[in-house]
Amino acid sequence: MERRSFPMSELRIIAPAPPTTLHHPGSMVRLNSGGPVGVVEAVDEDDHVAVLWLVVPTQRSILPMQCVSKVIG
Repeated sequence: MERRSFPMSELRIIAPAPPTTLHHPGSMVRLNSGGPVGVVEAVDEDDHVAVLWLVVPTQRSILPMQCVSKVIG
């Protein structure tokens, strides 16, 4: 397979991610299953989020981004 390169100016976004699926450090999130509220500490390149849960501040989870939703309000 031949590797090719292209200038960054050729890069185009064809479909932005919906805002409800984007989480960034500091976002307040809740498990989609209705679990506790937490704060996103980090997002990795595989779209996993590290969440610090507010009910037990020493408990952290690393989950796929699709498992949590933003807390609104």
